Amino acid sequence: MDIKRIVKAIISCAIIALAFAACSPKGPLAQVDQTEFNFGEVEQNADVVHAFVLQNKGDQDLLIKKTRSTCGCTVAEPDKKTIKAGQSAEIKVTFKTGRRKGEQNKAITVEVNDPAHPQIKLVMKGTVIERLTFEPKRLRFEDAEAGKELSQTATATNSGKNPITINEIKVNTPEALKVTLDKGGKTDLPITLAAGESLTIKAMVTLPKDKPFFSGRIDLIPADNPDNPVQYYISARQKGAVKQMQLSDKMKDLKAKSIKGGKFGTKGGKDKDEEE
Repeated sequence: MDIKRIVKAIISCAIIALAFAACSPKGPLAQVDQTEFNFGEVEQNADVVHAFVLQNKGDQDLLIKKTRSTCGCTVAEPDKKTIKAGQSAEIKVTFKTGRRKGEQNKAITVEVNDPAHPQIKLVMKGTVIERLTFEPKRLRFEDAEAGKELSQTATATNSGKNPITINEIKVNTPEALKVTLDKGGKTDLPITLAAGESLTIKAMVTLPKDKPFFSGRIDLIPADNPDNPVQYYISARQKGAVKQMQLSDKMKDLKAKSIKGGKFGTKGGKDKDEEE
């Protein structure tokens, strides 16, 4: 064989080997199956859960250093922090809708030891639907008299696309709050609202003397999703409660200043009896 050909063949093999080595992954290499998940439409007070898959395409351990979110309502939980070469991990992301409504876009940042991709952004997006809308948004009883029952009404409207049947009512403070529902004269449960229909909520509050401020919640339990109640909030305060609170705060400030200045029977931090 011609020596020149042999030399050329050797050089060609060397070049191919070097090119292959240059293209081969070195160190950890992070890759996700998807960076964005659209959950569509969900109701308020629901949990949206999705698992993103993070793969290590490198030849060294991929480490998940930290995860952080743009909102406390969104939490990321990787099933492991160290991902061996060629393996993968699931990052379970949970978004608690709470009382949020409308379009939502929640981001999670995953910090890894991949020098090429040190931060990976994952997104949960979709729309949170109010099954019931309330007018007013919250009932407030102001200047209430302790021991005297007061009542107000609110309107709840089915703002969804499907009928909703209320099977049960729960209140978090039954000793101070009573509730009835009325849809065109029907007050017995269950009550069904078609899309666009409304009912009246009557809330009756009786404040005890030892509670100048009150916060209550009504849970309307739907038949099709009893674990996800529609919640409505009520607040109340006794007459003069704000002034009493302000006066109490002033007295606390005066007492703190007096003690700091050595008053209330003391001088220079010593009792008068000790000085005598």
